[in-house]
Amino acid sequence: MIPRSEAPFRLLAVAIVIAIIALFLPPIPQPLAYHNFADQRGWLGIPKFGEVVSNVPFAIVGLWGLIFLFAPRTGTFSDPRERCSIS
Repeated sequence: MIPRSEAPFRLLAVAIVIAIIALFLPPIPQPLAYHNFADQRGWLGIPKFGEVVSNVPFAIVGLWGLIFLFAPRTGTFSDPRERCSIS
């Protein structure tokens, strides 16, 4: 089991290794028509507004989860077995 204080550093190390590998890989070619399904309309000066704004809820929930995990015991798990992956 990984100690809780060491887990963020291991996660960061894995992310850095993946980023370095990605820098050396060639881009994956896609046909230009691939992106035609996306909403092309802009609003408030933001191109493809609907596509961009639809990601905001995911970002909010992700930040909320990070705050929950890294805050000092501000929340509780509903089942003690849920804690085993981060303890």
